[in-house]
Amino acid sequence: MFQEDTSKAGINGDVTDSYGPEVTTIYNLEPGGLYFYGVRDYSRGSSTELMKSGATIHVYRGKGRNPVYISEVPRGAGYYWNAFCISGDTGIMYPLDTITEEVLGV
Repeated sequence: MFQEDTSKAGINGDVTDSYGPEVTTIYNLEPGGLYFYGVRDYSRGSSTELMKSGATIHVYRGKGRNPVYISEVPRGAGYYWNAFCISGDTGIMYPLDTITEEVLGV
């Protein structure tokens, strides 16, 4: 996660020795901000390992128990799954669902 201000977002559990789940919370959306969310493959395997992982992302709003968005890792080669971005002005999520060699939005 590239967020430096922990009052705005944070990782609630960073699982590094198994398959998750990991939870990231965004506390405040800043007007004019554009928030990118993605997954990086740290395995250092081949560039198709992420695509083969079967990873999924579930997005929840507030204290809701049902996800408002579910995404499965797309097909492609690379080490970064650029999953979606969120507009700080509207809170609207825009799916990206691409795998690339470099992270988007940074």
